[in-house]
Amino acid sequence: MTDVHVISGDLDGQYQIVMHFPVPGGNNTAGVSWQTALLNSGIGLHETGRRTVLPSGAGTGGTISVAEEAALNAGTLFETVVQYRADTGPSLANIDALYTQSLANAQAQLSRRLKYFGLTRTVP
Repeated sequence: MTDVHVISGDLDGQYQIVMHFPVPGGNNTAGVSWQTALLNSGIGLHETGRRTVLPSGAGTGGTISVAEEAALNAGTLFETVVQYRADTGPSLANIDALYTQSLANAQAQLSRRLKYFGLTRTVP
């Protein structure tokens, strides 16, 4: 599956990049799997009601493959869209470094947002 999709760029060196990150296995503090918490929370749904901004296709040329979209819909992948500035264009090394840095940030943010999702208690 593809981790990075560059979907636009402008004359000023601003690029829009779609990134797909794995959702951690295991459960949150409430005992809900991270995948279930992500899906049931609605986080990651775009205004189109889909979990991706990419059009369906073969996963090339600015599209998402069926398998990739299925992983997003199953909650095993999470999509974010980032803006990247590179006057000379994004180098492969810079994109890889941006992905690695964004992976840690995205998973940490997801963990904070969903830590208690689904918690139910009866208080005596």
